Amino acid sequence: MKKILFVVVMLLAVSIVGKAQPQLNSARLDSLFQLLANNDKAMASVCIYHDGNEVYSKSIGYSSVSDRKANSPETRFRIGSISKSFTSVMIMQLLDEGLLKLETPLSDFFPQITNSKSIQIRHLVTHSSGIGSFTDDPEYLNYLTQKKTRKELLDIITAQEEVFKPGEKVSYSNSNFVLLAFIIENLTSSTYDEQLNKRIIKSLDLSRTSGGDKINPQNNEALSYKFDGKAWILESETDMSIPVGAGSVVSTPKDLCQFMTALFDGKLVSDSSLNRMTEAKEKFGIGLMRFPFGNRKAYGHTGGIDGFSSVVSYFPAEKVTVAFTSNGLSMAMNDILIGVLSIYFNEKYDFPDYSKKAVVVDLELLKSYDGIYASAQIPLKLTMAVNDGVLMAQGTGQPAFPLTGISNTEFHFAPAGVVILFDETKPGTKCPGIVLKQGGMEFKFTRE
Repeated sequence: MKKILFVVVMLLAVSIVGKAQPQLNSARLDSLFQLLANNDKAMASVCIYHDGNEVYSKSIGYSSVSDRKANSPETRFRIGSISKSFTSVMIMQLLDEGLLKLETPLSDFFPQITNSKSIQIRHLVTHSSGIGSFTDDPEYLNYLTQKKTRKELLDIITAQEEVFKPGEKVSYSNSNFVLLAFIIENLTSSTYDEQLNKRIIKSLDLSRTSGGDKINPQNNEALSYKFDGKAWILESETDMSIPVGAGSVVSTPKDLCQFMTALFDGKLVSDSSLNRMTEAKEKFGIGLMRFPFGNRKAYGHTGGIDGFSSVVSYFPAEKVTVAFTSNGLSMAMNDILIGVLSIYFNEKYDFPDYSKKAVVVDLELLKSYDGIYASAQIPLKLTMAVNDGVLMAQGTGQPAFPLTGISNTEFHFAPAGVVILFDETKPGTKCPGIVLKQGGMEFKFTRE
């Protein structure tokens, strides 16, 4: 549900070798989160479960900056698209109860939607329906804070253009899961939140989880923020009538660990339904994504809405669940998770170095970096351009983002964990190439 998302490489992976269950180094994890807090890199909460028991918990930053109210393990965060995992569980429960089939056509519920006779439930839950995501429409930014009725949302989704034929490919779409929430309502003659409470929350005693509403900081609910380089700035607040089953749930890391552990312990759906959920196609299963971490394999989901970012992942072989929720980030969430998992699994990990400060780079040198750069390693081109004295970078099909100079040749984009190194350039010449670093990977680009 992010308004703007930049990812050059979307992965949770480093090159490591698997080992047996390690001795937890809590002090090292504490040090990592203290470093993040001291450098305004995150306001967040994390929880780790092993074999169904909590083994680590930590909270940093503020749920309300103006009130200096600290985040705690009880602070509730909007979890964005992790809501899709909750929605998918309820869909599979309905399937287990014989009220629905994965082959059921969308036309049984919403015949007004293009290709509804060809779109099946399985297409919706695996992002292969071909229905465009309404959150990608520029108009979405104009109404996201306004309450919408079910009819208004259906009209908005019905107006989306067909992206591809059902089942032809996979493309992430929030429209799919809003429709799934409405299907749950149709089949049960109750609201999405009522079914969420009945089928999952009460069943697992998730006392800090619910459908979302207007944020109330006095009820230990976090507001969300962005960092402008000097201070945390309050973000706008999406009206929770809009995301529904695509992103309306609020929770805590502990509750998310309990939810995901219970799912894989067979407490929410049948074994056959769980197997279907983990059959990932192009990384997407049914309400679950497949995450690699070296040679380890996890299942879970990420989430982003307003200034909130979150992730929950379950490692079946290790029986480990990690949940992270944030109401403000000024670095890539993926980089934080790599740190958490590396420390937990006792793998080599170097703490980030925040001693490097921004510098002013000569305008003529910045202009020498103008140009389009291509890589033989990945199908992505990067365009560099100076705009009002700021060096901007833009990946193919993605929004432009500003680069912060750390030296004459090193530039960072902290929110996505991007580091760009420019080749040394002689005065009066154009830069011949760059190296892009992100998520533990390096990519060489040359000027076209």
